[in-house]
Amino acid sequence: MTTVRQTLQVLLLRPEAANDQSFELALRESGYEVTILTSLEQALSSIASSRPDIVGFSPVSEFGLTECVRQLRASFDGVIVATGTNSKSGVAAMLPRLGITTFAATATELQEIVQGMADAGGTQDGSLKDVPQSGLSTPVPHKKPRLQSMNPRPNSSSPDFQDLPSPPRRSDSARRYLAAAEALVIVVVVAVVALLWPDSSDSVPTARALPNVPNVLLEPLNPLTLEELSGEFLPLKISGIRDRSETEAAAIAFWGDTAPDAFVTVNGEPVKVSAYGAFVVDYPLEDGANFIEVLASDFQGRSASRSYTLVRIQ
Repeated sequence: MTTVRQTLQVLLLRPEAANDQSFELALRESGYEVTILTSLEQALSSIASSRPDIVGFSPVSEFGLTECVRQLRASFDGVIVATGTNSKSGVAAMLPRLGITTFAATATELQEIVQGMADAGGTQDGSLKDVPQSGLSTPVPHKKPRLQSMNPRPNSSSPDFQDLPSPPRRSDSARRYLAAAEALVIVVVVAVVALLWPDSSDSVPTARALPNVPNVLLEPLNPLTLEELSGEFLPLKISGIRDRSETEAAAIAFWGDTAPDAFVTVNGEPVKVSAYGAFVVDYPLEDGANFIEVLASDFQGRSASRSYTLVRIQ
């Protein structure tokens, strides 16, 4: 009897702008089949179609957003490895709540994890993938016997059934009275619910890093030169935020300067820009990785962007 061993497949999620290829190169040098994807949508589609053995992603990137991890965990029940993450870091302490418990800080650690699965047969649960080509039998499902009614309908022709007294009929006035009472009860219940139910129009309190955010700034924070303002590229200077940093705060404040006529958004939400091109952002943070993208554009067709990933640790 011969056996068939499937090839171990590894799917790595990597941001499109990332330059670190050490994880994929190390696995390919070891002879493993590696697929690189740059979006969560591609990953979910690939998982559904090819069912990889291992999925790796960097939690300090846009893939580390809490909702992204939940979608990934919901669609894949195999081994998910947080690459570039030390098991003793603050990020690693947060991920188990999302179902991520395997960490590989270096490419060598990822090789060891993949090799361990390969030695165990390569399946997601550690069992062998070697299965015999013959001798398999398909179980035949058992049909459940149809249950008979425990309370058979009495025969109307039986004497006992004929002797049963018929229920009394309500008069028209009694029916009208009951209908009115039921309507009154419904009105009272609706009124009580309307009074006690929280108003959905009240916005949920948002975490703030500043007591208040100025709507109009009187002067630029980091003055731009004339060459910067009139150059080929739109200037965009941002301070107060650092990429791939960790914080325990519920919000972060950062500020920047661009051309006075520029239109600025943060994760798609517009930000007020002063007549000097200055702006301030007070951004609430979720638990885990937060991806923040600042986009600026002007009427000359110029554009600029900056992206940051912050990890909030409670």
